Formats: sequence, structure tokens, C-alpha cells
Amino acid sequence: LVPSRIVNNLEEIMAVQDEYARLGYEGFVLREASAPYVRKRSTSLMKFKPRKEDLYEIVATQEEISIDGIPKNSLGALVCMGNDGTHFRVGSGSLLTRVARENLWQQREGLIGKMARVRYQHMTSARGVPRFPVVVEILDANFV
Repeated sequence: LVPSRIVNNLEEIMAVQDEYARLGYEGFVLREASAPYVRKRSTSLMKFKPRKEDLYEIVATQEEISIDGIPKNSLGALVCMGNDGTHFRVGSGSLLTRVARENLWQQREGLIGKMARVRYQHMTSARGVPRFPVVVEILDANFV
């Protein structure tokens, strides 16, 4: 059985989040007790999955490729390295606009060795890399 709690305010929600994280859960469902169930998105029943954020070294870049296999002369993904030496790709994030991707590709050599702030859901159990990584910031990069 999964433990349940009644919470009355944001402070209590955050305390439960901390407790469940210590127990190894990746998140929880927050439900308004008196609300009926509906088969669509609802603010009465919401997943609460906090995201984590860390800095990773950029060790390589990959060019964006079209669906037809044609290189697009823009950044497709950053290849980052974790503390244990494992590599993973990050190719999404609101930071990576069309203009930013094109500019970053032009300065790709200068990205190597810089740090990327990456937001993710949790670490994968198989490889120990961020699951659903998103680029939040590239430190010391001028690309806009």
C-alpha cells in the first residue's frame, strides 16, 4: 500500500514531498478530497513530481538532423558527462530556440568544457544518467 496523507496548505504539501522523497518515491498525486473523478485534466487531481537540477560538463555536440536525414547546420544536442564519466545527450529545453540552436552550432567548439545546467526528473537506474533532461542554462555562453 502507498501511504496517504491529508494536507491543508502548501507548507504541508512540501513537508510530505520531502518525506516521500526520503522514502524513495519519485512523486505523488495531490487530490482535492471532495472532488469527483473526471476523465480529463483537472486541477482537482494533479501529479506532483519535483524536478532536480545539476551542472554537467559539455564534452561534445551533435548536429541537428532533419527527418529526411539532412544536416540542418544547427545544434541538435549537447553531450554532457556526469561525475562518474557516463555520457548523455540533452537536446531539449526552452533555451534551445531555433536562433539559439543555429548560433550554438556556429560556436560549438567553444562549448566544449563549459558547464550546462540541466533539469531532469530523476536518475535512471540502468545507466545513472538524468531522465528527461532539459537544458536550462549554458554557463558563460553567448548565443542569443
